[in-house]
Amino acid sequence: MKKQRSGFRIFASAFAVSLTLLLVTMGTVMSVTVRREESSLPSSSDLSAEDYIPSEKDALCILVITETDGTAFSLVDIDPMTAGIRLISLPGELTAGERTLLEAWEYAGGREAFAAAKEAGLSPDRWLHIRRRGAVNMIDALGGMEWEFSEPLRTDRLDIPVGRHLLDGETVMTLMEEEDDRLPEVTGMALSLIGQRLTEKLVNSGDRLFQVLTANSDGDLSQFDYQSRKKMLRWYLTRAHRVLSRHEVKGTETENGLLLTEEESRLFG
Repeated sequence: MKKQRSGFRIFASAFAVSLTLLLVTMGTVMSVTVRREESSLPSSSDLSAEDYIPSEKDALCILVITETDGTAFSLVDIDPMTAGIRLISLPGELTAGERTLLEAWEYAGGREAFAAAKEAGLSPDRWLHIRRRGAVNMIDALGGMEWEFSEPLRTDRLDIPVGRHLLDGETVMTLMEEEDDRLPEVTGMALSLIGQRLTEKLVNSGDRLFQVLTANSDGDLSQFDYQSRKKMLRWYLTRAHRVLSRHEVKGTETENGLLLTEEESRLFG
């Protein structure tokens, strides 16, 4: 049964793209780290995670602007002090001064949206902009995603028979965008992609993943940001207990526009 296009599906798709970005980033970092560890570096350049001590200076929060079926905003927040990564969806109507987050983006692009996010009480360190084609290419670079279909799935854009299939990036994104009761739940699909692709095999794909990342996004996340946090990310990936959580900021309507609630403000305190 077809349903009307919902804001949830757009936000869920943005969540999935943010996870994909996170996966590509970690794959790049892990690969570069392993190659450096296997080379004859002096001990002062050792990149192993064994002696890593969690530090606030390694924390990183990225504002992700996703343009798939509409524009959506989210934060990827990496905190080594809690061994946690938070993915936080944001409403484009969130007010910052005299404009909203979406208005800032439409007026002057990522730098203005980044400034507006800070003015609204958020705490991004960097920003990235990803279009639909970029998300498709990143999913393809990761090797796609396997999914089991217990019944045929036929829509205007999809024709998938019963069985377990390896889906390419275009099919994954279409599944995330379509509105149909028979479709997989978007967040579950995104987490499944993480579970399938965050493996040792990812380590050997760093050069290609880095090229895909830089070719399919724009923003101010630099190679130095990767280099300076390689040991922290490797430490995170090797922990037996690590946290990946999802949050949704809804805000509260006031005479000054849509603002963070008191509880939401504590997310960024």
